[in-house]
Formats: sequence, C-alpha cells, structure tokens
Amino acid sequence: MKVLLVDDYDATARTFQKLFAGAGHDAIVANSAAQAIEAAKTFMPDVVITDIMMPEMDGYDLAKALKEEHAPQARIVGLSAYPSASQDSRSAYIDAHLQKPVAFRKLLATALGTEN
Repeated sequence: MKVLLVDDYDATARTFQKLFAGAGHDAIVANSAAQAIEAAKTFMPDVVITDIMMPEMDGYDLAKALKEEHAPQARIVGLSAYPSASQDSRSAYIDAHLQKPVAFRKLLATALGTEN
C-alpha cells in the first residue's frame, strides 16, 4: 500500500512513516497540504493520513482537493486531537476519522479499511 502521511509536526509523520515501512508499506511524508498535493500527483497514494489542524490549509480542505482532483482514488483518514472534528460539515471528503493519540495498530487497520 502507498501511504502519504501529512502532518505539520515532522516527528509525528516520520514516526508513522517508519511504522508503515516496517509493516511493509511504501510511505512518504509531507509537512504541509501544499507538499501533500504535489506529492499526490506523482506518488498516487492509496491512503492519505492527514492531520486536521494545520496552518495555511487544513486537513478538510486538503481532503477536498485530493478527492476532487489530485488523488480521487485515495482513502483519506483524518487525525485530530478534537473529538468534534468528525462532525465538521467539511469532513465529507474524509473516509475515516481518528482521535489523537492513536495506536499504530488502529491506524493501520483504519488505513486498510479493516477497522470493523
């Protein structure tokens, strides 16, 4: 599986990148929505895992841009420290929401779509 990890806090994204790689997946990091959009054009991710609260462009707007134009095939998982994030009206482009902190096992299952 090709995973695009998007978080403005690089340490979080790099940690998940190592975990996904250790589980046999190809994972890359973007530290902004703009970087994620550029990466999606060539990387063509199967899954995008994005922080919701980012400066400049948040995870909701990123999800919309990816689904509408740059990576319509991708499953998008939104991560937020706020439980109400999944109830935001802009969350329609996000396939699954998880609250931080999240265990990698749960994140992996959600990314794969096997969380149920």
